[in-house]
Amino acid sequence: MTAPGAAGSLVVVGTSNVDISLYVEHLPVSGETVLGDLRTACGGKAANQAVAAARLGARVELVTRVGGDEHGRTLLRELGREGVGVRHVRSAPDGASGVALIMVDREAHTIIGVAEGVNRYMDVGDLDGIPELLDPTTVVVAEMGVPFPVIRRLAELRLRTGYTFVLNPAPVSAPLDDELWRGVDVITPNETEAAVLTGIPISDERSAVAAAERLRALGARLAIVTLGARGVAFSGDEGSGTRPAFPVTPVDTTAASDAFNAGLAVALLSGRSEVDAIVHGQAVAALSVTRPGAQPSMPRAAEVEEFLGSRAEVKEYA
Repeated sequence: MTAPGAAGSLVVVGTSNVDISLYVEHLPVSGETVLGDLRTACGGKAANQAVAAARLGARVELVTRVGGDEHGRTLLRELGREGVGVRHVRSAPDGASGVALIMVDREAHTIIGVAEGVNRYMDVGDLDGIPELLDPTTVVVAEMGVPFPVIRRLAELRLRTGYTFVLNPAPVSAPLDDELWRGVDVITPNETEAAVLTGIPISDERSAVAAAERLRALGARLAIVTLGARGVAFSGDEGSGTRPAFPVTPVDTTAASDAFNAGLAVALLSGRSEVDAIVHGQAVAALSVTRPGAQPSMPRAAEVEEFLGSRAEVKEYA
């Protein structure tokens, strides 16, 4: 199996942050102080996905906001170095960039808190004047860390333009309405988010598949419920089922879902089948969790190709 090349354009919409991570032996309980090693890197769900996709060979435009502070300048500089298009990134001169505070223990468990900064002020105007959103060959990926009207507008534009809309519903606190579902092609919740969207508590693979099938019935062409180290459950045009995760030793799982979504989107962009795209996303995520940090952990296309080529368990999907 070879890594997919990107045929069209990818637009990623959502948040960008600076991640301040503390690597500790164990996560603290209330009132406890723990010591560890500090690292600072660029992050934010959308920015992570954009960087991952660019490293996989996609032409990527990021739609986000940054502040006029040093963090904002760092984010723009690093995105440019990674080859991510920043023409549609709005900089707020008097605003503060988003910052995530992350603790990671020796088993790669995390606690994360986020100061949203100017991410919270994104609006539908951020989507104006983006030619890729008028192109039916575009794949759009969005996460829900931005105001909901932005997500609704992307669904509306999808119905008008016909691009492929991949929604990572993180975070989500309530079911989506029918109007929004009509504009969603692919949805990728984790098990907690899937339970919110479907009302189906997920306790095992069977309930996860049931939730994926319910998400498809609601309107998504392809529904994928990510289950962490247990893999994914899915339902789409190629059927329903589960795919185990690739066995790796995790170091930092902070951006695993972002890596998965980027790998999935790039594969869909290049016309891969649904299951092949899922496998590709899983490979990108598996590699990412073996390295510390969010954007620094994202693998490049050659690494993913080598990883997949060495795995006998993917040969049936090649």
